[in-house]
Amino acid sequence: RIHGLKPEDVSPDQLMVKSLELVHPEDRNQAWNLKDLIQHQGSWNQNEYRILKAEGEERWIRITCDFFEAPYTLIGTAQDITEERQKSIEKDRQTSLLNEGEYVSKTAAFIWDVTTNSVIHSPSIYNIYEFPPELEIQDENVGEYIGKMIHPDDLEQISTISRKIQDGESEIEGDFRIIVPDGRIKWIRMRLGKFLGELQVVGAVQDIKDLKIGETRLAQTNAELAQLIY
Repeated sequence: RIHGLKPEDVSPDQLMVKSLELVHPEDRNQAWNLKDLIQHQGSWNQNEYRILKAEGEERWIRITCDFFEAPYTLIGTAQDITEERQKSIEKDRQTSLLNEGEYVSKTAAFIWDVTTNSVIHSPSIYNIYEFPPELEIQDENVGEYIGKMIHPDDLEQISTISRKIQDGESEIEGDFRIIVPDGRIKWIRMRLGKFLGELQVVGAVQDIKDLKIGETRLAQTNAELAQLIY
Protein backbone atom coordinates (compact mmCIF):
# COMPACT_ATOMS: atom_id res chain seq x y z
CA ARG A 1 0.00 0.00 0.00
CA ILE A 2 2.82 2.45 0.87
CA HIS A 3 4.48 1.81 -2.48
CA GLY A 4 1.19 1.81 -4.39
CA LEU A 5 1.31 -1.96 -5.02
CA LYS A 6 -1.58 -4.40 -4.65
CA PRO A 7 -1.12 -7.77 -2.90
CA GLU A 8 -2.97 -9.57 -5.69
CA ASP A 9 -0.54 -8.20 -8.27
CA VAL A 10 2.76 -8.84 -6.44
CA SER A 11 3.87 -12.08 -4.79
CA PRO A 12 5.79 -11.79 -1.48
CA ASP A 13 9.03 -12.98 -3.05
CA GLN A 14 8.79 -10.20 -5.65
CA LEU A 15 7.78 -7.39 -3.27
CA MET A 16 11.32 -6.10 -2.63
CA VAL A 17 12.24 -6.07 -6.30
CA LYS A 18 8.98 -4.37 -7.35
CA SER A 19 9.32 -1.80 -4.57
CA LEU A 20 12.86 -0.88 -5.58
CA GLU A 21 11.77 -0.53 -9.21
CA LEU A 22 9.60 2.41 -8.09
CA VAL A 23 12.52 4.33 -6.58
CA HIS A 24 13.06 7.80 -8.06
CA PRO A 25 15.92 7.72 -10.63
CA GLU A 26 17.90 10.31 -8.64
CA ASP A 27 17.71 8.21 -5.45
CA ARG A 28 18.43 4.73 -6.83
CA ASN A 29 22.06 4.61 -5.70
CA GLN A 30 20.92 5.32 -2.17
CA ALA A 31 18.07 2.80 -2.21
CA TRP A 32 19.99 0.00 -3.87
CA ASN A 33 22.81 0.04 -1.33
CA LEU A 34 20.75 -2.58 0.52
CA LYS A 35 22.93 -5.09 -1.31
CA ASP A 36 26.05 -3.61 0.31
CA LEU A 37 24.27 -3.66 3.65
CA ILE A 38 23.66 -7.40 3.44
CA GLN A 39 27.23 -8.09 2.39
CA HIS A 40 28.66 -6.11 5.32
CA GLN A 41 25.91 -7.03 7.82
CA GLY A 42 25.34 -3.41 8.84
CA SER A 43 22.33 -1.40 9.94
CA TRP A 44 20.14 0.63 7.61
CA ASN A 45 18.87 3.35 9.94
CA GLN A 46 16.38 5.85 8.60
CA ASN A 47 17.37 5.67 4.98
CA GLU A 48 15.09 8.04 3.07
CA TYR A 49 14.35 8.14 -0.65
CA ARG A 50 11.61 9.03 -3.11
CA ILE A 51 9.41 6.72 -5.11
CA LEU A 52 7.27 7.34 -8.17
CA LYS A 53 3.96 5.55 -8.01
CA ALA A 54 2.34 4.17 -11.16
CA GLU A 55 0.16 7.27 -11.54
CA GLY A 56 3.25 9.52 -11.32
CA GLU A 57 2.77 10.67 -7.72
CA GLU A 58 6.03 11.31 -5.87
CA ARG A 59 6.24 10.07 -2.27
CA TRP A 60 9.00 9.96 0.37
CA ILE A 61 9.75 6.63 2.06
CA ARG A 62 11.82 5.99 5.19
CA ILE A 63 13.32 2.51 5.62
CA THR A 64 14.83 1.32 8.89
CA CYS A 65 16.17 -2.21 9.23
CA ASP A 66 18.75 -4.35 10.98
CA PHE A 67 19.79 -7.98 11.06
CA PHE A 68 17.43 -10.35 12.82
CA GLU A 69 19.32 -13.51 12.00
CA ALA A 70 22.71 -12.95 10.43
CA PRO A 71 23.83 -13.00 7.75
CA TYR A 72 20.79 -12.71 5.45
CA THR A 73 17.61 -12.15 7.47
CA LEU A 74 16.56 -8.55 8.11
CA ILE A 75 13.74 -7.08 10.15
CA GLY A 76 12.62 -3.53 9.49
CA THR A 77 9.93 -0.96 8.79
CA ALA A 78 8.84 1.13 5.84
CA GLN A 79 7.12 4.46 6.49
CA ASP A 80 5.54 7.06 4.21
CA ILE A 81 7.01 10.38 5.42
CA THR A 82 5.87 12.59 2.52
CA GLU A 83 3.89 15.05 4.66
CA GLU A 84 6.73 15.21 7.20
CA ARG A 85 9.21 15.92 4.42
CA GLN A 86 6.98 18.59 2.89
CA LYS A 87 6.78 20.39 6.24
CA SER A 88 10.56 20.17 6.59
CA ILE A 89 11.10 21.52 3.06
CA GLU A 90 8.69 24.41 3.70
CA LYS A 91 10.43 25.20 6.99
CA ASP A 92 13.81 25.20 5.24
CA ARG A 93 12.37 27.51 2.57
CA GLN A 94 11.07 29.94 5.17
CA THR A 95 14.36 29.83 7.07
CA SER A 96 16.19 30.56 3.83
CA LEU A 97 13.95 33.59 3.21
CA LEU A 98 14.56 34.86 6.75
CA ASN A 99 18.30 34.41 6.27
CA GLU A 100 18.06 36.37 3.02
CA GLY A 101 16.22 39.13 4.87
CA GLU A 102 19.01 39.25 7.45
CA TYR A 103 21.60 39.41 4.69
CA VAL A 104 19.83 42.31 2.95
CA SER A 105 19.41 44.26 6.18
CA LYS A 106 22.91 43.33 7.40
CA THR A 107 21.55 41.96 10.67
CA ALA A 108 21.96 38.75 12.66
CA ALA A 109 19.88 37.46 15.56
CA PHE A 110 21.37 35.75 18.60
CA ILE A 111 20.76 34.47 22.12
CA TRP A 112 23.52 35.53 24.51
CA ASP A 113 24.22 33.69 27.75
CA VAL A 114 26.12 36.29 29.76
CA THR A 115 27.29 33.82 32.42
CA THR A 116 29.09 31.53 29.95
CA ASN A 117 29.56 34.11 27.14
CA SER A 118 28.16 31.53 24.70
CA VAL A 119 26.09 32.76 21.77
CA ILE A 120 23.48 30.87 19.77
CA HIS A 121 23.32 32.79 16.52
CA SER A 122 21.91 32.89 13.00
CA PRO A 123 24.31 32.25 10.08
CA SER A 124 24.37 35.94 9.09
CA ILE A 125 26.67 36.68 12.02
CA TYR A 126 29.55 35.24 9.94
CA ASN A 127 29.03 37.94 7.31
CA ILE A 128 28.84 40.75 9.86
CA TYR A 129 31.96 39.81 11.82
CA GLU A 130 33.81 38.41 8.77
CA PHE A 131 35.20 35.40 10.62
CA PRO A 132 38.06 33.74 8.71
CA PRO A 133 36.99 30.39 7.18
CA GLU A 134 39.76 28.53 9.01
CA LEU A 135 38.31 29.42 12.43
CA GLU A 136 36.22 26.70 14.02
CA ILE A 137 33.40 28.86 15.33
CA GLN A 138 31.01 27.18 17.76
CA ASP A 139 28.24 28.56 19.95
CA GLU A 140 30.52 28.10 22.96
CA ASN A 141 33.42 30.18 21.60
CA VAL A 142 31.86 32.72 19.25
CA GLY A 143 31.51 35.20 22.14
CA GLU A 144 35.22 34.83 22.86
CA TYR A 145 36.15 35.55 19.22
CA ILE A 146 33.86 38.58 19.09
CA GLY A 147 35.36 39.89 22.33
CA LYS A 148 38.83 39.80 20.77
CA MET A 149 37.59 41.89 17.82
CA ILE A 150 36.16 44.76 19.88
CA HIS A 151 37.98 48.05 19.31
CA PRO A 152 40.08 48.86 22.42
CA ASP A 153 38.37 52.24 22.78
CA ASP A 154 34.94 50.55 22.93
CA LEU A 155 35.61 47.83 25.50
CA GLU A 156 34.06 49.96 28.23
CA GLN A 157 30.91 50.24 26.12
CA ILE A 158 30.57 46.45 26.05
CA SER A 159 31.30 46.24 29.79
CA THR A 160 28.53 48.79 30.41
CA ILE A 161 26.07 46.68 28.39
CA SER A 162 27.04 43.56 30.36
CA ARG A 163 26.51 45.39 33.66
CA LYS A 164 23.08 46.59 32.54
CA ILE A 165 22.08 43.00 31.74
CA GLN A 166 23.31 41.79 35.11
CA ASP A 167 21.28 44.57 36.74
CA GLY A 168 18.16 43.25 35.00
CA GLU A 169 17.79 46.03 32.43
CA SER A 170 16.21 45.22 29.07
CA GLU A 171 15.70 46.98 25.72
CA ILE A 172 19.38 47.97 25.61
CA GLU A 173 21.00 49.44 22.50
CA GLY A 174 24.59 50.43 21.84
CA ASP A 175 27.05 51.05 19.01
CA PHE A 176 30.64 49.84 19.02
CA ARG A 177 33.50 49.18 16.65
CA ILE A 178 35.19 45.94 15.73
CA ILE A 179 38.48 45.29 13.97
CA VAL A 180 38.02 42.63 11.28
CA PRO A 181 40.91 40.26 10.38
CA ASP A 182 42.22 42.44 7.53
CA GLY A 183 42.50 45.46 9.85
CA ARG A 184 39.42 47.37 8.73
CA ILE A 185 37.18 48.96 11.36
CA LYS A 186 33.44 48.32 11.24
CA TRP A 187 30.64 49.85 13.26
CA ILE A 188 28.17 47.43 14.84
CA ARG A 189 24.84 48.27 16.47
CA MET A 190 23.64 45.79 19.11
CA ARG A 191 20.10 45.65 20.40
CA LEU A 192 19.15 43.48 23.36
CA GLY A 193 15.55 42.71 24.17
CA LYS A 194 13.64 39.97 25.91
CA PHE A 195 15.22 37.89 28.69
CA LEU A 196 14.93 34.12 28.19
CA GLY A 197 16.47 33.28 31.55
CA GLU A 198 18.18 34.93 34.49
CA LEU A 199 21.15 36.08 32.42
CA GLN A 200 20.17 34.92 28.94
CA VAL A 201 18.98 37.56 26.52
CA VAL A 202 17.82 37.62 22.90
CA GLY A 203 19.14 40.31 20.61
CA ALA A 204 20.44 41.33 17.22
CA VAL A 205 23.51 42.96 15.73
CA GLN A 206 23.63 45.08 12.60
CA ASP A 207 26.45 46.26 10.38
CA ILE A 208 25.97 50.07 10.45
CA LYS A 209 29.19 51.03 8.66
CA ASP A 210 27.27 52.76 5.84
CA LEU A 211 25.01 54.51 8.36
CA LYS A 212 28.00 55.86 10.26
CA ILE A 213 29.55 57.08 7.00
CA GLY A 214 26.30 58.87 6.24
CA GLU A 215 26.19 60.42 9.70
CA THR A 216 29.77 61.66 9.33
CA ARG A 217 29.02 63.22 5.95
CA LEU A 218 25.88 64.82 7.34
CA ALA A 219 27.81 66.27 10.27
CA GLN A 220 30.42 67.67 7.88
CA THR A 221 27.71 69.20 5.68
CA ASN A 222 26.00 70.78 8.69
CA ALA A 223 29.32 72.21 9.85
CA GLU A 224 29.95 73.67 6.40
CA LEU A 225 26.44 75.18 6.34
CA ALA A 226 26.92 76.64 9.80
CA GLN A 227 30.21 78.18 8.68
CA LEU A 228 28.55 79.54 5.54
CA ILE A 229 25.71 81.09 7.56
CA TYR A 230 28.26 82.61 9.95
